Amino acid sequence: MAKFIGRREFLKSIGATVAGISLTQVYNPLVAKALAEVVQTAPPVIWFAGGTCGGCSISALNAMAPQIDEILLKMITLHYHINISASSGETLMEHVYKVMEEHKGKYIYIQEGVVSTAAEGRFCVVGEYKGKKIAMAQLAKELAQNAQAVVAVGSCSAFGGIPSAPPNPTGVKPLSEVVDKPVINIPGCPAHPDDVFGTLIYYLKNGLPELDQHNRPKLFFGEEIHQKCFLKPQFDAENMAENFGEQGKCYALLGCLGPKTHCNSWKRGWNSNINWCVKSGSHCIACTEPTFSKTKAGMYAY
Repeated sequence: MAKFIGRREFLKSIGATVAGISLTQVYNPLVAKALAEVVQTAPPVIWFAGGTCGGCSISALNAMAPQIDEILLKMITLHYHINISASSGETLMEHVYKVMEEHKGKYIYIQEGVVSTAAEGRFCVVGEYKGKKIAMAQLAKELAQNAQAVVAVGSCSAFGGIPSAPPNPTGVKPLSEVVDKPVINIPGCPAHPDDVFGTLIYYLKNGLPELDQHNRPKLFFGEEIHQKCFLKPQFDAENMAENFGEQGKCYALLGCLGPKTHCNSWKRGWNSNINWCVKSGSHCIACTEPTFSKTKAGMYAY
């Protein structure tokens, strides 16, 4: 038997595929107007990517609780995201500037990836607007200036990550060193979707969460990995692994940075909480810390 859906459900299904972009330039204006009525109560969100591998986006799009479609349709209105926006090029960039103007002081700006600052930012050009190339360094300042909240997702955006390691020829910097506005840092390589959307939901319901000295929400980064690790008893008993993959032994001698790392992977895990770094037979590389990729030994502290 054929299943008929109502107007609201139909519009929501459209919204899931276009990610809240400027529908008036892609679809029938009447459909765009009706869709806007459905999502008008959700805060506008602009998610931009600078110098990034895209891992944080892929991680976020695999959100499980709530799932990504529920987040996009019920909690936020995503006006730009490079992976799921239906439009592209100057058309989409025009929409970004339109959102900045019409929702000044109301939208949330999310930045993924580092910001290139050398050569006036020309190493990372993200689009064109009114015939001029727009560098991420310039756009980041404009987006942050007019946003109600600025969020750095992933260790690259939060602290510089791997791209900021020497010699760093393109002069990449974390978002906080480029914009003149407080930044909420949600690090990780990649950032965990629960941390990203959990922070957004908390902010929308309760305001700014309590942050630590690195501007990370204590809700998700308030506990030390080492103290919560299931191998802590092995550390106390000095039962140490000598090779990666040795199960049931502590990886301290192999460079585990758990004693210097704050995150909740031990509790939330990955892939529907099936596994996490240490449980998989590796060690903690402190990817949520500002020192990630900046130590002399790199990510591995032998």
